[in-house]
Amino acid sequence: MAKHRSKRAYPFAKKASMVGGVAVTATAMTLGLAPPASAALLDTPSPTDSIPEIPGINVITTGSPFGLLSIFGDDPFWVPALPSRIADEINGTSYLPGGDLHIPVTVPNPAYDPKCTDTRICPPETITGSLDLDLVSLRIPMVIAFGLGALATGMAYPQVEADLPNQPGGTGPNAEPGSSVTIVPMLLVLNPGRNDGGVAARFAFLFERFGIDTATNDFDVQTDGNAVLVPVKVDVGLQNDPLSDFAAWPNPVTLLNNAAALVFPTYILRGSDLEGVGLQTLNPLVANLVGNFGSAIIGEGLTVDLPGALPNIDLSREESILTLDPVLTSLLGDTFPGIDIEIPNGPELGDQYESLNQYYTIENGAQPMLEPFRYPTDLLSVLSGQTITNPFADAVEPAIAMLGNLGYTNVVQYGDDPDDFRDDYQRDFGDNFGGNGGEAMPFFSFPENIEWEAVPGDLARALSGGIEDAFFYGGIPGLNNPPPSQRANPAALLADLLEQIIGPISLSSLTDVSSLNDAGDVLDAIDAVGGSAGNPATPLAANPLPEQNTQKPAVDAAERTASPTPPPSDTSGNAVSVPPLATEDVPQTQRPQLNIWRGTMHPSTGSGGSTTGVGSPRPGSIRDAISDTRQQIRSSVRSFAGNVGDVTRDIAKVATGGRPDGAGDTSGDADSQ
Repeated sequence: MAKHRSKRAYPFAKKASMVGGVAVTATAMTLGLAPPASAALLDTPSPTDSIPEIPGINVITTGSPFGLLSIFGDDPFWVPALPSRIADEINGTSYLPGGDLHIPVTVPNPAYDPKCTDTRICPPETITGSLDLDLVSLRIPMVIAFGLGALATGMAYPQVEADLPNQPGGTGPNAEPGSSVTIVPMLLVLNPGRNDGGVAARFAFLFERFGIDTATNDFDVQTDGNAVLVPVKVDVGLQNDPLSDFAAWPNPVTLLNNAAALVFPTYILRGSDLEGVGLQTLNPLVANLVGNFGSAIIGEGLTVDLPGALPNIDLSREESILTLDPVLTSLLGDTFPGIDIEIPNGPELGDQYESLNQYYTIENGAQPMLEPFRYPTDLLSVLSGQTITNPFADAVEPAIAMLGNLGYTNVVQYGDDPDDFRDDYQRDFGDNFGGNGGEAMPFFSFPENIEWEAVPGDLARALSGGIEDAFFYGGIPGLNNPPPSQRANPAALLADLLEQIIGPISLSSLTDVSSLNDAGDVLDAIDAVGGSAGNPATPLAANPLPEQNTQKPAVDAAERTASPTPPPSDTSGNAVSVPPLATEDVPQTQRPQLNIWRGTMHPSTGSGGSTTGVGSPRPGSIRDAISDTRQQIRSSVRSFAGNVGDVTRDIAKVATGGRPDGAGDTSGDADSQ
């Protein structure tokens, strides 16, 4: 027994050591020494020389991707992923000096009389006044952090809060007089400190014993005297990512997916759903920044000085907000549809600013552990121009997704459609999932509202449904039937990228695939390619097919009308020469495609795809060419040919001199005659 355990434990230990090595390497790259200066590697001018300095604005990047860019001098904003270094960079950001600012504005003339018609003596309808602003000292240090750099940023922010009394208007002994506002936008990508999902937050209870807080908490507006600190945090995670979406309890399928996501990151390209990610992320961020910036400008209110003896126009803070909110919303509405600007207000200084703790998770239906099994068909898709997937991976993916999703606390057991097995055991990323109310969700947190006794039956349902979708949808398994989780082919995206870099890519040196667009299915395409490679173009001798010709009408794919078939030939067994057809006479057929709607087991119909059956008869010469070429490449396409319908197999047997299944033996009758 111990021997068997050791055999099972060895692969796990091997994988764990591999993952551990990658993690250590990433840690060393991110938290290690600063990369060499670009001058030491490349004798090129630094981009810093061409980037103008904007007073009050400081861009800070941290994390391994930015560290790699800085090696070549392409990221002058990089800071090592050390909390102290990041905090020093934020606290050292210079201010846009405050003071009085006068802006010319056009306002209605209170002395204007619409009844006055003499333009020589009548006052004008509008006059130019001066908007007087008493600006506070303002600065905006922006942090863009990735991976462990995001974790370090979260750990650095308490140090920024601790330095607030030393800012202008603060109560510290070295603080300058006046007032100041510091707005800190933070974009944290794949943050290990994410409260619900971050791997460091899952085990924060262990690090607490050493006085280390590895959970990125939600931050609030802080004030000290007349100094204000406003956090604006946007945390972006990725489904199944081991850094930002780690398993909530020791579910082996979820843990294997986490490990596979680290080794096979191509699942990100295959299944990520980015619909709405732009506005969904940007609108709250832009609205918060504009609202806080507007609050800093308004201060206690606005005053417009009018020329001459005209009285000034004084607007209180409330009146100014009511005036600016619709103006700013309309101004930004074209660029950010649906945005709603609301300048915060309240009796206290801290109420006049608003923090933001926004979490967004990029949903991904692809299962990372299936990635290595999809790579061969990805390559075949690129080479052939067809949509080809691994039907075995497609078949088990719904069951694996179900088991993997059970490893998180936000799984919903049943969806709205009771007949759709793909709608069950999906994760709910709404309600700002990832924040968990500002508290870390520890490891060994199990999902609630799950009827565990129903899981085995639901698993069998998902497995059977996946097999039916993959193998019995009405066409060739794996051909033109991608699963709902596949939104892109990583190999195709790579080929497109190479084409953009080096120009058009020609595969003519590999094989002639000019007939792929004219073939009804992959077997026809392979056979046509094989025929052009050296098969004779002379007409082939074929045995007559009386049963098929009399029972099935020939279908014209272009006209969708049945045409009469030629009369049965002589059954004496003499070979009949069939002339080759012109290219334009070959029927254009298309294999049925599975609807992408969840739970659909039937081929698509209507304008969305062809309704031509799998066994639609074709002229004899094409049928004979298919059979002859199939024999030459039988070893390479056996897995596909074995799943073709009975009609296709009968055609192959007849064309090679055999008889279709179920056909009677007519040799005796021929001899007697």
